[in-house]
Amino acid sequence: MKNKYGQLEIINSIAVIWFDMENSPQNVISPEMISYVDPFLKEVAQNEAIEGAVLISKKKDFIAGADINFFDTVQLGEWQAIGKNAHNILDVISSSPKPVIAAIDGACLGAGLEIALACQGRICTDSPHTKLALPEVQLGLLPGGGGTQPPYLRKRNLQVLKQLHNFETIYFPTTLTKQKGRESF
Repeated sequence: MKNKYGQLEIINSIAVIWFDMENSPQNVISPEMISYVDPFLKEVAQNEAIEGAVLISKKKDFIAGADINFFDTVQLGEWQAIGKNAHNILDVISSSPKPVIAAIDGACLGAGLEIALACQGRICTDSPHTKLALPEVQLGLLPGGGGTQPPYLRKRNLQVLKQLHNFETIYFPTTLTKQKGRESF
């Protein structure tokens, strides 16, 4: 199964969901991208031959955050529906009856980190270019996928986030390096 944002490949009963946004040097999140990933997640849930899933990138970075070019195209009244769709996909990942693991190499920023946090597990390379952060907080913005909202935290990885040095990574403009990440996770 393949589309312009990635592909699903089944290897030894594990669904490998490759993020690989066409005609882009990076994978970025947009409402369109979310709609294209949804069928992959449905296949994982419905296919009895699949025992778990790995989210991984074919690019040098995992997911570099939201597509900021998309922001200019959104009307004020459209944000709530967009946010709901984003929360829904995170709910599908976090409530999957099958384990979903994020395999992170390179930048895992903003919405990309929120996707990784929604997974049941995360594994990161120790490459110097692997960084985890919510850079939108540097602009005074809260993560759009709900990365700091209490209901989101209770439903997802509160234990993991508590380990992130008392939430400093979430609330302050901090980027996790491999050493700090090892200490946190």
